Amino acid sequence: MLKIVVLCAFLAIGALASPSGAPTTACDSMTPLHNGSPQPNPESPYTVTATAIDTQRYEVAINSADGTPFKGFLIQARSTLNDEAVGSFDVADNSKSIDCFTTVGSASTHIDNSNKTSVSVIWNAPASGEDVQFV
Repeated sequence: MLKIVVLCAFLAIGALASPSGAPTTACDSMTPLHNGSPQPNPESPYTVTATAIDTQRYEVAINSADGTPFKGFLIQARSTLNDEAVGSFDVADNSKSIDCFTTVGSASTHIDNSNKTSVSVIWNAPASGEDVQFV
C-alpha cells in the first residue's frame, strides 16, 4: 500500500521567484537559490496535502494557511527508501512538469511568478506502490 508522507514543499516566497518556473538545477537540493543565495527558511505558513483520486493518481495541494501569498513552488515525490524521484506530475493550467535527474516529469513547478495562495497538481504514483515523501 502506498504511504504518502508530506515533508515540505519548496516555495519561492521572495519577489524574485523564477518567472517561468524553477530550473532543473534546483532538483538536487530542492532549495530556493534566487540570486545565488539560499533563501531564509522561516516557519512555513504553508500546508501540503495529498488526496487520492484513484489508486494511482493524487491531487497534491499547496495552500497558504494564513493567506500569505507565494510566487512560486517546486515539488517532487521521493522514495522513502532511497530518496530517488518517483512518479510523475501532469501538466496543469497553473504549473508545468520538469525532468529531474533522469525521471521524466518528476517535479512540478509554477509557470509564472504571480501571487498565489493555493495551487493543486496531479501526481501519478509509480506502479511499485512504494512509500513516498513530497519535498
